[in-house]
Amino acid sequence: MTDLPENPTYDDKVAQTRRRFVHSLNGRLDAILEAMRSTPQPDSGETQTRHIHRLLHDMAGNSAMLELEGIESSIRKGLAIAERVDAARQPLSDTEIKEIETIVEQTRSIATQLEEQY
Repeated sequence: MTDLPENPTYDDKVAQTRRRFVHSLNGRLDAILEAMRSTPQPDSGETQTRHIHRLLHDMAGNSAMLELEGIESSIRKGLAIAERVDAARQPLSDTEIKEIETIVEQTRSIATQLEEQY
């Protein structure tokens, strides 16, 4: 990643933020997978489903803001699942977990391609 010029423009700052985000995607995707495999902590005040919902929501929102349509489109599929299950106050089923895992891996492919661009 390159440093900002001495007098960075708004576009320079956005480009640097986009690069940092793209290069953090694999870690973010790992965090989603880890959240699905972990046991919820009772003192966290957040259910496992809510935590996964929040992680997916944050990634989709940041992707939209940074105009990374491929990431946003892919991750919104998982977000739709988590949102529906969270609204019903249910845990994710094995089928839903597998669907989100597949979406995460598809998103990882997109992220890998973006890393080459940024």
